Amino acid sequence: MVRVHRDGLHSKTSSSMCLCFSFLCLVPDAVKTSDLVAGCGYDTYLVDAHRMFQGCCVNAREWKWPLVPKHLESCEPGGIFYEGDFLKVLFDRMAQILQQPYDLNLQITSVVSKIALFPHPHLHEYLLDPYINLAPGCRSLFSVIVRVIGDLMQRIQRVAQFPSKLLLVRRQLMGLEPEAELDHAMLLKAVIVLEEFCKELAAIAFVKYPSEPD
Repeated sequence: MVRVHRDGLHSKTSSSMCLCFSFLCLVPDAVKTSDLVAGCGYDTYLVDAHRMFQGCCVNAREWKWPLVPKHLESCEPGGIFYEGDFLKVLFDRMAQILQQPYDLNLQITSVVSKIALFPHPHLHEYLLDPYINLAPGCRSLFSVIVRVIGDLMQRIQRVAQFPSKLLLVRRQLMGLEPEAELDHAMLLKAVIVLEEFCKELAAIAFVKYPSEPD
């Protein structure tokens, strides 16, 4: 069992920390605001992820999934990988997160995080391993987010007083400030969702590594 301490330290390996920081560092400091508002720390996600992962493992136990990824004995040379209709829709929506309504982004990220919690090694590898080898033209969840971040850093150049507006939007979403009309509100809310989603993925990757719980 993972022991979650108040200071966020865990008895985990350097490999799990590497996976964790890969997601935590996806969002550049220039667009982060969680450190500026009390109650937005990463530890809350660790506690929630550990609890939900335990529940997923209990539910999936009867399915008798493998504990480690199985290597294919043969693979068609030049074959085109397709992630499937369901993951394609989710990845397509994730790719458009900066241009979608806040409520839709919450729903999409919630579904993706719930799938990532399941203790299937291939799901874990595909959704939570930033270093998975991808064939040309293929994408993973990590690669989709990387592209979104690149797009974001271009878009914020066109938003006057971006840091102060972003912090205001976070405080509004937390109920600390009254709602007010702002330019680029959809983009600003999407940035908040993106930062929180990356923290959630980091927590999930952390609690799932290196093996399934008893």
